[in-house]
Amino acid sequence: MLLLLLLLSSSSSAHSGVVQTHRNFVGAIRALVAFLNEDIIDDAPNHVYYGFLPLAHSLEMAAELVFFSTGVRIGYGSPYTMTDNGTAIIPGQKGDLRLLRPTLMAGVPLILDRIRKTLTDRFERPGRAIFWKQLFKYFCAYKNFWIDHGYDTPLVNHFICKKVQGQLGGRVQFMIIGGAPLSPDTQRVMRAFLNVKLLIVSAFFLVNFYLENVF
Repeated sequence: MLLLLLLLSSSSSAHSGVVQTHRNFVGAIRALVAFLNEDIIDDAPNHVYYGFLPLAHSLEMAAELVFFSTGVRIGYGSPYTMTDNGTAIIPGQKGDLRLLRPTLMAGVPLILDRIRKTLTDRFERPGRAIFWKQLFKYFCAYKNFWIDHGYDTPLVNHFICKKVQGQLGGRVQFMIIGGAPLSPDTQRVMRAFLNVKLLIVSAFFLVNFYLENVF
């Protein structure tokens, strides 16, 4: 039975429309619940989700239906009001993230690439001493090294990550990433300086797993 018609945009190919049935979509929701269960669903009352992607995006629709059905609170915003520097924010006012203080976000690699660029530009912009650029690279490599070996870095978390995380409200624990491949460089920077867990859901799962027909 037909559920909806969904328009898919793509950065690498022509736009396409898909027919989604109830069976396809329920299958995708069940898979996403199983994927998120250990870290998020079991602790749903303590989480707040920030939704800013359009519902026409399959990742956002799947995530919101899962969170609605499991009791996770949801707050809505847009890329233009997300941060204090958003183009739709009056100077001096707080952005969505600092007001809502979410613990969960879903996004696409393009958004994370922009966040990474904002972070790196602060250290690599013209006029900055080479010391700051090298310090940025050192801390990124240092934290990722210890994370890969199963350890944390309390001092880096306190003196560096805490300030960066403050721009996201200070409570973000998980970012659900899907829709396209995430570059290794962006993943390393996000994991090091935002101090969050990146839950990477394959583009195949979110787009192709529950599509029945493409026209």
